[in-house]
Amino acid sequence: MEKLGYEVIDYSSYNADFYPDNIKVNQPTAGRSRWSSGAGDQHQFLTLKLDRPCLLQSITFGKFSRKHICNLKEFKVLAAATENHWVEILLSGLRDDSEPESFTVRNTLHGGRVPFPIQWLKVVPLMAYELKFNFSIWYLELRGVQDPAVVQPLVAQYQHYCERVALRMCLKVIRDLNPQRFDLQGMIRPLPADQPPIQLENPLVTDMRAAALGGHFDRLESMLTTCNANGLLNDYIRSCPYSAQWERVLPRSGPSPGGRGAHQMCMDPVGGHLYLFGGWSGTQSLSDFWRYHLESCQWELISADTAQQGGPGPRNYHTMCCCPQTQVLYLLGRYVDPDQRGENSLDSDFYAYHIHTNSWERLSVNTELDGGPRLSFDLEMTVDAATQQLFVFGGRTINSDARECVYSGLYRYSIPNKTWTVLRPDVLPTDVDAALRTRMEQSTLLDPRSRQLLIIATQRENTGQGDFTVYDMDTDTVFEKVTPHTNNSIVYDRRYTHRATYDPDRQEIIVFTGWAYNPSLKGQGTESSDIVSTLWSYHVPSETWTPIFRTHSPSPTFPCARIAHQLVYDERHRTHYLFGGNAPFIHPFCSSSAASWTRRHSLHPNHRLNDLWALQLRKPTATDVIKRMKFLVRRQHFLEMCILAPQARPMHSGMDSAHSTSVSSYVTAYHSSLNPPPSTYDYQRILKAIQYLQNQLAELVDFDNPLQVAAFHRLPVALLHDWPKDAPTREQLIHGSRRVLFDDLLAFFPDTVKEPAGSLVDMVVPWMEAEAGMA
Repeated sequence: MEKLGYEVIDYSSYNADFYPDNIKVNQPTAGRSRWSSGAGDQHQFLTLKLDRPCLLQSITFGKFSRKHICNLKEFKVLAAATENHWVEILLSGLRDDSEPESFTVRNTLHGGRVPFPIQWLKVVPLMAYELKFNFSIWYLELRGVQDPAVVQPLVAQYQHYCERVALRMCLKVIRDLNPQRFDLQGMIRPLPADQPPIQLENPLVTDMRAAALGGHFDRLESMLTTCNANGLLNDYIRSCPYSAQWERVLPRSGPSPGGRGAHQMCMDPVGGHLYLFGGWSGTQSLSDFWRYHLESCQWELISADTAQQGGPGPRNYHTMCCCPQTQVLYLLGRYVDPDQRGENSLDSDFYAYHIHTNSWERLSVNTELDGGPRLSFDLEMTVDAATQQLFVFGGRTINSDARECVYSGLYRYSIPNKTWTVLRPDVLPTDVDAALRTRMEQSTLLDPRSRQLLIIATQRENTGQGDFTVYDMDTDTVFEKVTPHTNNSIVYDRRYTHRATYDPDRQEIIVFTGWAYNPSLKGQGTESSDIVSTLWSYHVPSETWTPIFRTHSPSPTFPCARIAHQLVYDERHRTHYLFGGNAPFIHPFCSSSAASWTRRHSLHPNHRLNDLWALQLRKPTATDVIKRMKFLVRRQHFLEMCILAPQARPMHSGMDSAHSTSVSSYVTAYHSSLNPPPSTYDYQRILKAIQYLQNQLAELVDFDNPLQVAAFHRLPVALLHDWPKDAPTREQLIHGSRRVLFDDLLAFFPDTVKEPAGSLVDMVVPWMEAEAGMA
């Protein structure tokens, strides 16, 4: 990834001598080395032209040497392969500090399938830190790939994609304007002839369209199964939100860990075990060591005091991880109360537990003396099993003077060599390189595919950090994945305790926030209304957060809100396990004993939980999705039966007399109140519609789903509607509703198999106006 050259070719305005070209020079201590807009509205911009086409990968904003009210609290970046055809590639914001920030940008289109090489860039400020002030950009650095041998094939691929989309748009116009004469098999044959033909849409979608518009409902239903067999529903299923299924796991027999917080857990995927060590009981630090057998749902006490076996002593707020290849657990760090720092050792001892031999090994008496981190608490450690390295990040260091607020950096430990390397100390950057802001209570996850550390932060100096930082282990580079601006929707307040896990196959992060204080709810009810428990998923490729679960009230069906808990993930069974923590308020559903319950929502500062919960996240299955789609098809069939019920002829004599009397009296009584009275009805058709509703439609409804039940309950109204009686109007109504049905079904399919969105016809007037303006 190389630094890219550019020129500022256009701008909205500038103030005094704060010229746009100033952003090309990084002088953080020079107060006038910046571009400052001439106004503070949202019409300000800078347009850059790169030296040649490139695949842009990151943008770095340099800053002034201290906070500044003109820093960009919110901005967006647009890019173009050809001038004036802009695509938004970044929407974000800067922290109001002196540290440079780097951001990855969108450099693909069509769901990541098409590269997006660019040559023009537009930076649009949206908000400064003071609303009445102009915008300032101090320095802008672009990085990416500019090698013609790499970029030119990407340019050709992008142009080829644009040409095919343009031709498909033409096919769409032809079919929409003259559908009867449109040859569905008449596909444009591009040049050269060895290229695949250009299709308006996937042939299965074309056949579905014909079946839907023609009213061939049985054939349409069978085609839905064919579409699923061909993988056309996979993207929709993948995009569906999770539903959380919590289950309280009770030991079958024998002992189990007592209540605690600030403990550590890790998963051994090879042995199928969950390991738990230490923590704070509410009155003392613990040194007990437990193993939970996933298959037998049984706890095993390995040691009541590991210090007796040469292992670590009592501790809390430490970190622990497991290397599945070597079957070794690593443990580091601890918290020491300020009142006890004068009498206790502040050495950072480092231990390994060998699972096969059930033995502890002290790897270091003091890692600081070995070139590693100082004694710290609330730090994070993760293992790179492929390279046999440990990465230790963050945490607040333990100093003899508790008033000192010092944070640890990023360290790497070589397991074979038993050596430490400091990768990023907790210091401000000296150049444009983005700083890796160390902190405490963060979640540090390792993505083995991209070889990146994914760091979701929480606190630094009692300030919530909402950023999502990525550290590339191979290139030693840091950039922001999700910024404080775009991260605001994740929680009510950034001061929260969370735990996160990572699924490398799904490329998803799951975050359980524990509890967070919501000031907006204060005084609106019980004390627990200020406590929220939330669960979120983050999809790494699409960079999107999705809420899964949120609650204010305790329940026996899910865990109560808590802090200082632990969450681990069993990849084999796709199950999360949550254990313990501090409960701000004791709830009877979380309490380990009824005696500890004093009154509802009572505060108990020493109370610690010992509950174990299993969490499985489920998405709709293909069967579920097909049932939803079939419901839409059968709903349309039912509506057409109702539309065709009005007839200017008497009821068929073959109708069952009992049903005839009941249905006739019901419908006649309703319609007798209408003025003017509706046309006469074919009650045979109405009876068939009712039977279809009760059987074919009802069998597709999940009556445990309130939304589906409500949609089903709305359908009988169609039986009593005064539908038109003349054939042309009915046909027009039916044709329009079938078109709506097809559009509803298209929502389940990815854009890659559907006709392109938009219309060339709608572009004509804006194009004519633009041409007239240029004349």
